[in-house]
Amino acid sequence: MDGKCRIRAPLLAAFFFLGPLFRVFSADVPLVWRQPLSGNVISEISARLQSIVAVCEGGSVRAFGASGAPLWDYKVPGRFLPFLGRSRSAASYLCRTNGEFIALSRTGLVQWRLNLSGPIVAPPLSGWDERVFIFLSKKIVCLSASGHTLWQRELSAPLAGETALDRRGGVITVLEDNTLLFVSPFGEVSQIKLYEAPRFILPIPPEQRAGVSRAKEGENENGERVLLIYGDGRLEAYTMAGKASGNLTHLGAAPVAAAAFKSYAVVQLSTGFLAALDVDKGAVRWKSPSMPGVGAAGNRAQRPLIQFDEEEGLIYLLSITGAAAFKFDGTELWNTRLENAAVTPAFDEGALYSGGRDWILYAYKAEARPDPPPRASLPALGRYGLGQGPSRREWTDFSERYDFEYETLLRQMEKSILSGGLGEEEPVVVRSLIGIVSDKQTILTERVEAARLLGLIGSTETTPFLARRLLAESDGTVQTEIVLALGRIGVDPQGRVLDVFQRLIERQRPVIQNEPLFLAIAAALGNMCRFSGPPVSERGVRLLVMLANENSSSAVHEKARRELESLR
Repeated sequence: MDGKCRIRAPLLAAFFFLGPLFRVFSADVPLVWRQPLSGNVISEISARLQSIVAVCEGGSVRAFGASGAPLWDYKVPGRFLPFLGRSRSAASYLCRTNGEFIALSRTGLVQWRLNLSGPIVAPPLSGWDERVFIFLSKKIVCLSASGHTLWQRELSAPLAGETALDRRGGVITVLEDNTLLFVSPFGEVSQIKLYEAPRFILPIPPEQRAGVSRAKEGENENGERVLLIYGDGRLEAYTMAGKASGNLTHLGAAPVAAAAFKSYAVVQLSTGFLAALDVDKGAVRWKSPSMPGVGAAGNRAQRPLIQFDEEEGLIYLLSITGAAAFKFDGTELWNTRLENAAVTPAFDEGALYSGGRDWILYAYKAEARPDPPPRASLPALGRYGLGQGPSRREWTDFSERYDFEYETLLRQMEKSILSGGLGEEEPVVVRSLIGIVSDKQTILTERVEAARLLGLIGSTETTPFLARRLLAESDGTVQTEIVLALGRIGVDPQGRVLDVFQRLIERQRPVIQNEPLFLAIAAALGNMCRFSGPPVSERGVRLLVMLANENSSSAVHEKARRELESLR
């Protein structure tokens, strides 16, 4: 469940164990729509931003709106692997059995594709700035949302299959040689050797003692812990420095599903109970009976899942046999049985989505909720710090060291970026590029090149800076390159880029000045519309219409028209 947490920290424990008293739920779970599929669903169903996506047998990917309207159907010759990744802007990531990796936009268009050295072995994960982590048998690859390789790391042993985003926005995984691996967003690796591979790995924040985080005791850089749940119900917690953390109880039964919220873990046990664990205190706070048969598991797409809705204070247990909702005190609110489901259902915004073995996708109204407002993307869970330039002192030292001439440095940066070897140097490189673009004492061609390289790196965290710089910039050549960079990034979740494009169009009416700038704006708008879909595309189309109808040059008019036609 991807919801923002609006719970104040001092109230968290009371909220978790008392539960909300203000919700009203329907007593039954009625079927609201059904849609035919091209085969059995083989992946986890993903419900995000009012779109439901499923990978089916026979090389087909189907997408439907929350109302049941078909959105798109993408097919390939051959077959897809049963792994589906979704970005926070609802892009879909898939891999064919031959190792071809495909990124589909929110509207079902191919954004990019690449041939991997082999097929993936786990679902791709989307990072905080839309970067994509891809898991091969003995390699992890990190790409930008636009498909540019940021780094890749060879592994000492094959992946055991368990992967998770950690609280730094990197990944945690386990290898077949029982190595617990922490990989930062920029490719730095640390590891802990375990006696056996855990069934579940759950990132947990630093332990709180009397309001003081143990991170201040110097255990590691941010105090993050990972909770390991083994197949026999045994629990362990470690810091990223490899130090055991906490005195944990034994669950008393095998875990079949697990998820973490703040410093709490909720685990479905094979005995048919849902258990809530306070990790800081090392104790099970409550157990609640859950649906019989929920522990049945086949492939990954048929494993039970636990989701949280932090805003509503709810826990959802999803399995191939049914679904149930609980308050944070363990009180069951509703449950429903599912017949002949092919995979575990998905839950989003009060609706339950299940793919049956009869090649039908079913939608059930599990909770009475108002229709949510349209959103371009979900709120980011954190930031990598890539949107800030150097401090004034940093930039003074930097510019004096290079005497405002960065040609050689930019060539080195470009080589590193294009080779996919940016890795842990990314934060330093991005800060330097932001400084070069911003400093008008820098040679114009070098400022243009720095803007281009920011677009190649493709972090959405640089989008606010580029949008601000675009308005403040007086040189049309630099403006044009900034627009092209924004178009390459392609994601505008807060609508800041569209705001700036609209101001530029309105400011320079009629659009007859700086033809390259407005050609670039038309191209960027088209790419953003294709990538993001509504509501970004609806607004982007209006801006393209403005360009097509303005007293523009014939080239700008024709470019805007072609972009509009490509969106039909």
